[in-house]
Amino acid sequence: MRFSESQGKRGQQGGRPTGLSKAAVEKAKSARILFDSGTYTVEETAKILGIGRTTCYCYIQSASLS
Repeated sequence: MRFSESQGKRGQQGGRPTGLSKAAVEKAKSARILFDSGTYTVEETAKILGIGRTTCYCYIQSASLS
């Protein structure tokens, strides 16, 4: 029996939790507001929030979905 099968039988799940943390959701909302203002580029928004450019793109996209 593999490890994952034994976990399933015990009702456990492995892996990383889905979704953003509460702090990340707040940053995502801030990123969306800054970007939508038209004043800041994605690069500038990322620098202001102290996150990477790729993360900023993800946050902007997730904020628009919720």
